[in-house]
Amino acid sequence: MKIFIFDENLENWIEEETTLLLHDLAIFLDEKNKIVYLWQGPKSKKKKKEFGLKSLSLIQEKYQNFKLEILKDTIPPEIQKQLMNLLKKYGKKEKIILKRTIYLKLYLILGLIGTILSFIYYLNLLSSLLWVQTNGSLQINAQIYDRWILTSQILIIIFLLFSIGNQVLSLIINRLILIIIAAIGVIMSIGFLIYISQGIFLFLFQSGSTTTIYLISQNDLRIFLLINFIGIIIFVCPTIYSIFWIYKYSKLRENKKL
Repeated sequence: MKIFIFDENLENWIEEETTLLLHDLAIFLDEKNKIVYLWQGPKSKKKKKEFGLKSLSLIQEKYQNFKLEILKDTIPPEIQKQLMNLLKKYGKKEKIILKRTIYLKLYLILGLIGTILSFIYYLNLLSSLLWVQTNGSLQINAQIYDRWILTSQILIIIFLLFSIGNQVLSLIINRLILIIIAAIGVIMSIGFLIYISQGIFLFLFQSGSTTTIYLISQNDLRIFLLINFIGIIIFVCPTIYSIFWIYKYSKLRENKKL
């Protein structure tokens, strides 16, 4: 990929591969897809931007039939990687700041709701510790057990819907880290749903169980709760990290007066 930087003195675009400053205007030439990407440094002045845009015709004349795209909120991963490398070579580990668009805000909200739902789901599971204890087993009425399973399934389905929503948003935002974290939520929620949907086959009922009263080994229940706890941690930790990541690498959109 060729990179050109606008030279104010020459009023022309100069090919560059090593240095990029925050006040520069740069062009990333994607010859494979026939796209000219224009990047405007966050510290570039208005006058320089105007000169740069006017002189784009020099590039477009040379590379005809190329589509022009001005990079704003969404930067393709390949271009972002090039930007990061060039800024680091300059000696400044600058981060690419994302605009906190409606998609990022929704991702944050759904992530927070998903985290809260996962805790509510686990609290519902922990209610099993209140079941009647008898000779190393837990005694539970069949109807209460079925209600316990059904409540867990409903919570997981809601959780899954929010996870799918975040997956769609992550694809729109087009950030690999958010895509991966959202995918973890979808995978974990599907896993939880398949696991809990075993219903009466979830535990090996102890001898003495009837069609109306189930006896469950306390050890089996502890293992069940531990597996679910590990699964929730696998989801919650990356989700919380993604929330902090968004706050670190994004900023609120400024309202400009005309």
